[in-house]
Amino acid sequence: MRAPVLAAIAISLLAMPAGAVPLAPAYRAVPTPLLVDFDLLKQAEKQSEQDKADAAAKKAAADEAAKKAEADKAAADAANAAPTPAPHPDVPHAATDAASPEPPAKTQATAHVTLKLTSGVSVGSVELTGTPSGLKIGLDLSDLPPGRYSLHFLATPGCDKPFAGKPFARQQMPVLSAGADGKITAELREPHLSITDPNTGLLSGRGAVLVMVPDGGSEEPGVARLACGIIRG
Repeated sequence: MRAPVLAAIAISLLAMPAGAVPLAPAYRAVPTPLLVDFDLLKQAEKQSEQDKADAAAKKAAADEAAKKAEADKAAADAANAAPTPAPHPDVPHAATDAASPEPPAKTQATAHVTLKLTSGVSVGSVELTGTPSGLKIGLDLSDLPPGRYSLHFLATPGCDKPFAGKPFARQQMPVLSAGADGKITAELREPHLSITDPNTGLLSGRGAVLVMVPDGGSEEPGVARLACGIIRG
């Protein structure tokens, strides 16, 4: 294989003109192969997408903040431009209400009676309360003989017998009934009496008592009564 090649070279040299320089054979350069790191390329693409997403989020947040600032400014401008409404003549101003609080309600006067039989045994209590509409009478009685009874307020300081107790004028007390259990629980109203009124008050004079008598009886001096109690404030 080498002999023919050498022969061909010799023939070429002999055929060349005198003084010619043989040319070196031309060689074609072989390019160096390019090595690509695909993992690094993917990471670069992901980072680029993340950077784009972050930039878009920052821009959206900035746009939202700008819109909110514009809305707040518009609301403030509208509030400053709106005139303050005048208070309605029929509606008191809040500052006036705060400066002039309502006076506290008056405390209702009260009194208490312990009713006792002529033997001295207690048969219960009576609570008295003064109200704008008159005297409220709360009864909680027991151990009474069955029957019908009436109550009377008398202007006298004690329950000792004999006594000359004068009834308070214009009393309109209903008849009360005690059953077989001997109990009476009720709430009554007497519009013509009070606790401390100078004219109708049970405690405005030198003393008062509450007596219970059988229905149809009276409280004239010397008439027997079932029970009596001193009215105490």
